[in-house]
Amino acid sequence: KEAPVTVFEAYNDGTDLYFMFEVTDPEVLVEEDWKDDESTVDAEDRVEIFLAQGPVDLPTPKGMPLYYGVEIDPKGRVHDYSIEYYRHFDGTWNLEGLETAGVQTDDGYVVEGKVPLSTLKDLNLLKEDGTMRTGVYRAEFSSPEKEGDDTVMEWISWVDPKTEEPDYHVDSSFGEFRILK
Repeated sequence: KEAPVTVFEAYNDGTDLYFMFEVTDPEVLVEEDWKDDESTVDAEDRVEIFLAQGPVDLPTPKGMPLYYGVEIDPKGRVHDYSIEYYRHFDGTWNLEGLETAGVQTDDGYVVEGKVPLSTLKDLNLLKEDGTMRTGVYRAEFSSPEKEGDDTVMEWISWVDPKTEEPDYHVDSSFGEFRILK
């Protein structure tokens, strides 16, 4: 099945990394009320960015470095967390300096955000050569065809991870950003 249109753009000004998702979605699923533990996003349409220091599924001599997930719903609300291999999430972690906004449009939604480059450097995500291992994703949810059925969940990745089942938490789903000066 062809993935619905998702436009992703990112820029930097030497101080901050700015990003934008423009999502085409005829049925945006979003909750009105937000839970304190940020789990509201689990049942919503959303866009996601993962950030990693290195491979996320191969240990190094020092063990597995943390990697980070940022999920943003159509209203710009964030669920961010650190992840320790394999799928041990710390939802109390927050990406320092992250700012986001979201708005529903006639044909979907737009999410914008910015994060200080200094935060990415402090987390050892942004390397000296300007590269950063990044995953860019979209969770596309739709109402079930029949009442009582589960929500239809589809997973879209910028990089095809070539896995049997959709999985963002594999190294093959990451690509590389190059932060130009």
